[in-house]
Amino acid sequence: MPALPAASHAVLAAIPPAVLPLAAAFIAYLAAQGFGRFGFGLVLPAMRDGLGLSTGEMGLLAGIGLAAYLVSSVPAGALAARIGTRLVVVGGLLGTAVGLAATGFADGFLLAALAQILVGASAPAAIVPLLAFGGRWVSPSFRGRATGLVVAGGGTGLLLAGLLVPLLLAPGDSLAWRRAWWGLAGGVLVATVVAALFLRDPPGSRSQPEPAKTDRGASADTASADLAGAGRPIGQSIYRRASVWRLALIFGLYGVSYIVYGTFFAAHLERHGLDAATAGRLWSLAGLVAIGSGFFGGVLADRLGPSVALVILFTLQGAGMATLALGDGIGWFTVSVLVYGVSMWGFPAAITKACTELVGPTLAPAALGLMATIFAVGQAGGPIVAGLLADLTGSLAPGLLCGACTDAAGLAVAWWVRRDSRS
Repeated sequence: MPALPAASHAVLAAIPPAVLPLAAAFIAYLAAQGFGRFGFGLVLPAMRDGLGLSTGEMGLLAGIGLAAYLVSSVPAGALAARIGTRLVVVGGLLGTAVGLAATGFADGFLLAALAQILVGASAPAAIVPLLAFGGRWVSPSFRGRATGLVVAGGGTGLLLAGLLVPLLLAPGDSLAWRRAWWGLAGGVLVATVVAALFLRDPPGSRSQPEPAKTDRGASADTASADLAGAGRPIGQSIYRRASVWRLALIFGLYGVSYIVYGTFFAAHLERHGLDAATAGRLWSLAGLVAIGSGFFGGVLADRLGPSVALVILFTLQGAGMATLALGDGIGWFTVSVLVYGVSMWGFPAAITKACTELVGPTLAPAALGLMATIFAVGQAGGPIVAGLLADLTGSLAPGLLCGACTDAAGLAVAWWVRRDSRS
C-alpha cells in the first residue's frame, strides 16, 4: 500500500508552505482568545450565582487573571524570539486548558482565582507570538492583512463560544456553569494538538534556535529593519525607544475598553431583562462580524497607515461602548455588537504593522511582548474599576462609559503618534 502515503505527500507538497502554519495560527488564536479570554464573560452570571459572589468580586476575579497575563507577557514574547513560536504557543494553550478546567472545579473565590491566574499566566504564551507570526510569512506590504487573517480566529472563537456556551448553561442546573468551563477547556485542547502538528516559524527565521541566514528575497526595508536591530541590544532597540512606548500606550488603552465590554456584556444585558440565550446569540453576532475585523484593520493599516487605521478603529469601538451603556432594548444592543465587532480584532493587526515598521520583523515578537504587558495593565484594571463602579452605582453603565472615554483617549494618542512611522 505505498501509493497512499506517496499521494498524501504529493498533496501536502502542493500546498503553499505558509498555508498550514497560518491556518494553525488561526485556530490557536481562536482558542486562546475566543475560548480562553472571552468565555469568561458568558459564564460569569451563572458562575456568580453558583458561587454566591458579587459583581465586584467577579470583576476582581477577572482582574486577577489579567494581572497574571500582565506579568507573563514580556517573557512570552522574548521566549518566542529565542526558542521559536510552536513550543511557546503549545505550552500556553496547554496551560490555558488546564486553568479553564480547574475553574470548573472551583468551590469558592480563592480556588477560582488560582485557576484564573493559571489561565492568565498561560494566555500570553499562546497570544503574543501569534501577533507577529503572520507578518513574518509575507512581504511588508501585506503584513497588516496577514496578521488580520490570524487574529480573525478570535472572532471565530467568539462566534463559537456564543453559540456553544449557552447550550451548556442549562437553566435550573446548578452544575451547568462548571460544564461550560470544561467545554471551553476541551476546545482549547483540540487547538493545542493542531498547533503542535502544524505551527512552525518561517524557514531561516531568527526566532528559531539555529543560526539565521539572510533571505535574499526579502525587501529592502525588511532587511534594513533587521540589520538595524541586529547590532544593538534589545533594551536599546526596544525598551529605550519612546516611539515603542507610545505605541504600547495605545495598545493599553485598547485593552481597557475591549475587556470591559467583553467581561460585562452578558451581565449588562441580564440587568436589562434579556436571558442568557439572547445574550449568547448577540455575542455570536459580534463574533461573526469580528471574523472580518482583523482583515479590515489590516487593510486600513496597509493602505492608510497604522495611525489612521487606529483612529478609525477607536472611533468605532467607542461608539459601540457608548451605545451599549446608554441604549435600552435589543435593537440598541444589536447596533452595539455590530459596531464593536467591526473594530474588535483590527487593533492587533494595526499595532503589529506599526510595531514591525518600528523595530523590524526579527525583534517584533520581543517588542510585542512589551506592548502586550501594557495591554495587560489595561485589561487588569478595566474590569476591577467597572465592577467597583457597578457595586457603587447599581449599574454597569458608568463602567462602560469609562471604557468609551478610554477609546477617546486612544484616538487622541493614535493621531499624535502618526509621525513615528515616518521617521
